[in-house]
Amino acid sequence: MRTGVCDGNDPEAAWYAIQDAMDYVRSERKPFVLQANLSRLYGHSSSSGSNYVENEVDCLEVIAQKLEERGWRSAEETRQLREKIEAKMRADYEQVLTEPHPEPEDAWDYVFADRNFVGGEG
Repeated sequence: MRTGVCDGNDPEAAWYAIQDAMDYVRSERKPFVLQANLSRLYGHSSSSGSNYVENEVDCLEVIAQKLEERGWRSAEETRQLREKIEAKMRADYEQVLTEPHPEPEDAWDYVFADRNFVGGEG
């Protein structure tokens, strides 16, 4: 099986690696395993201390720097865009906190199997 490794912290490098893998899969009709090496900016869960990890590469900073170097977006434009997105995410989060909790039977909503189908009966 063909494999590849890419820098998952670099969105551009990852895009080209994915493009290469997909070209192979589509032309050869065979599987491809692509390993994307990337940083974990925060711990896996609160039990592992989900605090920010120093000295890790932030892929958003990588692409922001490339955009600025190429003259496609200024650092100020990126800062403003990030603030706008973060404000929208905070507002969405606050909205969700005001919404009612789902009922246990809601777990069956939007599933493909009939919830009355049990063990071949129904």
